[in-house]
Formats: sequence, structure tokens, C-alpha cells
Amino acid sequence: MGTRVLIIDDEPAMCDLVATILKTANMEAYAVYDPQQGLKRLRSEKFDILFVDMHMPGLDGIELTEQVRASGLNQKMQIVMMTGDTSPKILGRGYAAGVNFFLFKPMTKERMMRLVRASEDAVQRERRRFQRVPLRCRVEFQHGHRQLSATTVDMSLGGLSALGDTPFEKGAVVQMSLSICDGAPLRAAGRVVRVSEDGTVGVEFQGLTTEARERLQGALLPLILDVASR
Repeated sequence: MGTRVLIIDDEPAMCDLVATILKTANMEAYAVYDPQQGLKRLRSEKFDILFVDMHMPGLDGIELTEQVRASGLNQKMQIVMMTGDTSPKILGRGYAAGVNFFLFKPMTKERMMRLVRASEDAVQRERRRFQRVPLRCRVEFQHGHRQLSATTVDMSLGGLSALGDTPFEKGAVVQMSLSICDGAPLRAAGRVVRVSEDGTVGVEFQGLTTEARERLQGALLPLILDVASR
């Protein structure tokens, strides 16, 4: 899957320059000169990285970042803020809004590519987190006073799908015991995020301990990397 990048800058020459550089790195780069049009695309299309100018008329880069982080398809995307302002106040506002990196003007190709590589690393980590792989194991759910059994259909580092006697409602908080690794069962909490008509439930992991996360990664990462290499 190629990295999709959206560039939003009201200066067409700068916007097109950034897009051209990114395309030399084999990225799908799209330039938008109007921040409102850029926000509209962010609400309807999935992107991996956003390059956005700080100072734009009508909707500046920080306000746009706040709207992206609030909800939607691209809430977790990597955001690079382009600006010539290096004041601590601006940096603080940007990071508080959800900016991941700052690219200061005048920009150079070398600095931009360093940020691109850092952003891509973060994108790949996020993709691996949600990359589901087929994995069947027994899972015991504890919900209130009920204990229910099911079998996982697939799993990722962020959650699992399971099929069985699981009459949960969306939003329910459950405790799980997974027979995924050698030794004692892996215990984790989760929140039901999907309930399908066929009885399959999707559960998002919550509050994993460091030990549980390491055991989960040890079991899943080889499968995830195998899928990614195909």
C-alpha cells in the first residue's frame, strides 16, 4: 500500500514544490491550495500524512489540525506543519493541537526527506497496529457476572474479532483471557466496537500492561510482517 500524502498551502508554488519532492520518494502526493477544500478531502478520503501551512486565510494550519484530530478518517494521521515561525508559543500551540513534526521555512529537500522518513516509520507502526491476521484461539470473556466463551477469528495489536456466545452491546467493556501464547493465558481489558449479525464481535484492547503488550507482539508480529511482505 503506497503512502498517500495531502499538502495544503495557499501558495501554489510552495504546495506544488512539496508535492514534486514527495513524488520523487514514490509517494502519492496531492496538492490543495484552499484549506477549506483540503478539509473537505480529509473528511472523505484516507491519507497517511498531511503537510499543512501554518498561516493561511480563513482557516490556519493549527485550526485545521484541531479539526482533523477531533474525529474522522484521518484522526490518527501524521501531521507536518510548515512554517517560518520558530517561536516557542507557536510550537506549543501546534503540538497541543496534534502536530507531529514542524518543517521550518526556508525548506530544503534534505530536511523534508528526513521528516518524510520519520513520518513513514510512524505510519508503518500504525498500520502494523491495526493489521489483522487470521488467528484462532480460545478467548474467555467476563462481562459483569457473565462468563462467555468464543474463538478468535482474527487479531491485531489493537484488538480482535471473535465468534461465539457473545451477546454484547456496542460499547460494552469486557475482561478477556486469551490462550494465545505459551504459558499462562494473556489477560486484557477491551471495549466492544462492533457487533455483526452473524454473532462476530470486534473488541478494541484497552489498558494493556507492558507484559501483556510484549507477549501479544511476540505472538502477532511475525504473522503481521509475513502478511506485509507478500
